[in-house]
Amino acid sequence: MSTELSTTYHLCWQYRDNQKVRLYRRSNGIYYIVLETDGKKEYRSTKCTLKAEAFRQLAEIKKLFVPKVRSRLLFSDYAKEYLEYANANLAPGTVEIYKAAIRDFQRIIGNLPINEIKSRHFDRFKTIRSQSVGVVFLQIQMRSLKAAMNKAVKWEYIDRNPFTSDMMPKIPEMVPVYFNKSDIQKLLEAITEDWFREIVVFAILTGMRKSEILNLRWKNVDMINQTITIQSDADYRTKTGKRRTIPMHPQVFELLRKKYSENRDDLIFTLQGKQIEKDLVHRRLMRSVRKANLDKRLHFHSLRHSAASLMALDGVSIFHICKILGHASVVTTEKYYAHLQPANLRDAINRLSLEESLSIKPEHTGSEKISFSLN
Repeated sequence: MSTELSTTYHLCWQYRDNQKVRLYRRSNGIYYIVLETDGKKEYRSTKCTLKAEAFRQLAEIKKLFVPKVRSRLLFSDYAKEYLEYANANLAPGTVEIYKAAIRDFQRIIGNLPINEIKSRHFDRFKTIRSQSVGVVFLQIQMRSLKAAMNKAVKWEYIDRNPFTSDMMPKIPEMVPVYFNKSDIQKLLEAITEDWFREIVVFAILTGMRKSEILNLRWKNVDMINQTITIQSDADYRTKTGKRRTIPMHPQVFELLRKKYSENRDDLIFTLQGKQIEKDLVHRRLMRSVRKANLDKRLHFHSLRHSAASLMALDGVSIFHICKILGHASVVTTEKYYAHLQPANLRDAINRLSLEESLSIKPEHTGSEKISFSLN
């Protein structure tokens, strides 16, 4: 391509840092140079059908671009910016997970410029951390780091995320522990404090998370339509940031009606007029589990698993359980609770039928080889 033609392209297209250029071959065989600026594309013909010539012209065009120079932004400086974003957009518990993952990552690999972090650094982090933490916790940290690096790509600090999906530690499939109906009875008998028993019953009959219960306010309760709305506000952010509304169980309605007659504070569940701490609820639950001689793996979140598991066992659809729990995806719900519904699957398959003319009839009468024919 001549210098004159290159200059013409330069004058017409006014190259900037946010532009990309590439080749495109149309059905007529002629190659075009495509300039993309903020998603908007412009096409200029090379007037040739030879790929080598088209690439030569493309190379001339690319000379007009000034290479984008990456700043040597340190990982620690990026982490500060990312955590500011996380504090404003994510639930406090999620932010704490990200903080710990970033701190441990930097401790192991050092404070490198973010654009110098490679896949091998994540492999090293996984190797070192696997020696001191369990695979579930390690995967949580790896997912957190992957999310942080994805944001770095979006903010254009790096071109690609060095963290690839195949780096994620494999977790053996595990069934979450939950309280069955007998366990629930034993647990409630072991609880001596009324305020805590109310919270446990409420958790089982709503499937709500601990933080959702302790931050629930009367303004989120509709006693007329008997619904509860879980949503973020100025003082609390839900795990997913999304709003959901669930119906009240009759016992929940009675519990709330009684509490409203006794306590009309902003928060529904309080202790001596103050918000109840999550750690206090955790300690009370673990003490009650020990007192009732139940599985020591059970914890407060197991009450949420119990609500979902009991619904699944009773034939409630996975889709509806997903909506009640507020999972971001039905895939999560299926992962934990679909195994509890084999009878439902059998019932579903037994509902299949064919027209009489297409019915399948087995011809075997005993132990001979089975064959089928369509009549």
